[in-house]
Formats: sequence, structure tokens, C-alpha cells
Amino acid sequence: MKKAPLAGWKAFLASPAAPPMTMGALELEGYLTGLVVVPDLIPPSIWISGLWGEEEPVFDSDEQLQATLNSVMDHYNAIIRQIDSKGARWKPMFFMPDVGVDIVQCSQWVHGFWRAMMFAPDAWLDLAEDERTQILVQPFTVFIDLDDADQQLPPDNADAIRRENAELIPRVLPALRKLAQIRASEIDPIQPSRKAGRNEPCPCGSGKEVQTLLRPQLKPTPARCSPDGYFQGATSGQSSERMASPSMAGRLRLERMPRGLGRA
Repeated sequence: MKKAPLAGWKAFLASPAAPPMTMGALELEGYLTGLVVVPDLIPPSIWISGLWGEEEPVFDSDEQLQATLNSVMDHYNAIIRQIDSKGARWKPMFFMPDVGVDIVQCSQWVHGFWRAMMFAPDAWLDLAEDERTQILVQPFTVFIDLDDADQQLPPDNADAIRRENAELIPRVLPALRKLAQIRASEIDPIQPSRKAGRNEPCPCGSGKEVQTLLRPQLKPTPARCSPDGYFQGATSGQSSERMASPSMAGRLRLERMPRGLGRA
């Protein structure tokens, strides 16, 4: 029988071994997705400790430890397979059957994604400041800094704007994944360009315009530089104090959000 996604992680969350600030399933999937599409490959030896916050878990046995980590890595690998094979057709956990986007759950998911962004803030800054790739970062901004976004979004349709951006997230993930693969394999590295128009070819190498890549009716097309399976690369030194502030709805903040949401 096929196990439910993150069944081992959820069992860990229900046990006394899980620290209070351990990521819930939604936040964890956002975190893992952020690691899959991060512009610089982050090895598990670095990001594993981020799963439970500042307090280390005390596992009851080696079996519980292994089952918990296996559940995380299985879902990490599943996200890679889904994005690479399905593209924009893969729907994260905040998409509810027969309902669509749940913006409250999307906020939790994006919080996990933001925590993954913290491992490579300079690389995300480059994407946010390049006019060709700003549109790929925009769907996350209205969820990352809610207080600031609430002041900028029209109060009558703030939820509608968040829902619209949440629905865009599955469409930008394949392009972000391709860009990560390009950067990791050191093929056609992207140089920030503020003069490039939004209708110019996406620097992911697919030959499509950025806006064309986001159209839901199009099937995902493999980039010429996308290798199968895992991409290889090295983690570059990044400053955790630098943040991106693109001129768009919301602002990409890399400093102000709390460290974790806990299990809610």
C-alpha cells in the first residue's frame, strides 16, 4: 500500500520527540520545494537542522530517526520528480481537491519556502532585481511580509490578489528549477540585466518568453540544459544580511519573518 505523503514526518510530529517549533507538513513541503529550486544547491548536511528550529529532537530510537529522515528525503525526491515530469501540473499541498487554493495554508507553505531562501539570499536578490526574472519571484512576495503587503494591497480584494498569486506558484516553480540547474551546472550563467524587457526570452534556456512559460495551458517543455535527476553543484558563500526589494506587489524580505511557525 502506498504511504501518504510525509506519513513518517507526521508520525514524528505526533510524538514527544518533536520540539515545539518543528515544521508542520505544509511548512516542510514549502521548505523542501525552496531547496529544490534554490539558485545554489544546498546539501542536506546544512538544511536538515532547520527542520526543527533551535531545539534538537530527542528520538526514541534509531528506527524513529531513520523513519523520520527517510520520510523527509522521500518527499524531497518526490518534489523533484513531480516538477521535472509534470511541470506546472504539480500542485503543492495548499491546493485543496475540488476547492483550489487555500490562502491560509499557502501562507504556511510559503513561510517554509522563505526559510529555504535564507540559505542563498544573494542569489534570490539577483533574480528579484533582474527584470527578466522578477515575475518568477513575485507570487511569493505577498505572503512573505504580510504586514507590509496588507498596507499595499487594496483592502477589498487583498485575499483575491493573494489567491491569484498562490495559483501562480506552480507555474513559476519549473522555471525556477531550470534556472537552478543552469546555475548549478555552470552553463550560461545569468548576469543581472535591468534593461531586458519582460517579453524577452527567459534566461532558463527554454527559448520561451517568461510570460509564455507561465501560461497554464502550455505543457512544460524541457530546457536544453536540464539534466535528469539531481543537479550537481557547490554551495557558494552568501551573506544572510542582504535582502531583495523588487518594485512589485509586496516586498521580498529575507530578515523580518520569525524563525518558525511550529506545528500549527
